[in-house]
Amino acid sequence: MEKLLFSLVMLASTTHAAETKRHGSQNTSLYSVALGESVYIQVLASASGHQVRCKKQTPSGLMDVFALKNEKLKISEAFRDRAEFFINNGTFKMTNVERNDSGLYIIEAFDPTGISVRKLDIQLDVQAAETKRHGSQNTSLYSVALGESVYIQVLASASGHQVRCKKQTPSGLMDVFALKNEKLKISEAFRDRAEFFINNGTFKMTNVERNDSGLYIIEAFDPTGISVRKLDIQLDVQEDTSFVVTPFSVQVEALLPQILIPIGIFTVLFIVCGIARRRYVMMKRNRNRT
Repeated sequence: MEKLLFSLVMLASTTHAAETKRHGSQNTSLYSVALGESVYIQVLASASGHQVRCKKQTPSGLMDVFALKNEKLKISEAFRDRAEFFINNGTFKMTNVERNDSGLYIIEAFDPTGISVRKLDIQLDVQAAETKRHGSQNTSLYSVALGESVYIQVLASASGHQVRCKKQTPSGLMDVFALKNEKLKISEAFRDRAEFFINNGTFKMTNVERNDSGLYIIEAFDPTGISVRKLDIQLDVQEDTSFVVTPFSVQVEALLPQILIPIGIFTVLFIVCGIARRRYVMMKRNRNRT
């Protein structure tokens, strides 16, 4: 009986373990971006003195994207005209994304002694611009893991421009930041986590929280006050996205009733036989006494 119970516990624990699977030990972050837009991925606060390599998963295996070693950057031919890596802020940038850029990117960074200090699995999803519209603008979806950073390039350079960013809330539009006359004002709710870089026109938000999810409306104006760009960004902050149901777990779940029902019947019969045997022994003892 003890062996039977032990087998049931082991079967249950095996089924539970089979329900989840990780890609390495890292979370996979989803970046959904509109066709022709840019994507920014921060790997380190600074990559100076580090080695960084990025590869893309393809049907034939891993393909090199870029590699940084001894402060020298090497970008593969397929990405040379569109990819950059900024050593000073440890950020990978890819511009004018194409449909075939979609896929899994594996980025790993090593300290000067060769020890791995960070590994990122990035699932890039390039979507057609007509997938969703807010008014007359395209809405780009940015899905990022809780606690990570998000980068949104508004202009190649914001010098001499006005830029404002607002977030849609149930009570209306809430200010996030505003740039005017080269002076940046960030609202209190985002002050410790948001930045806007005038030199490359990029909005950055670090350590994203669940309540950061929502629609962000960013608009840029030239020195004469004419609107030159408007972006609608749907930010989706997700928890650990690395767990998926495996085919093995589905098979086990399907077979579980077929396994447990006979075991349950056998257990009941075993108990009933045990009780009947005990009664028989007691009745035999009573007859012998008489």
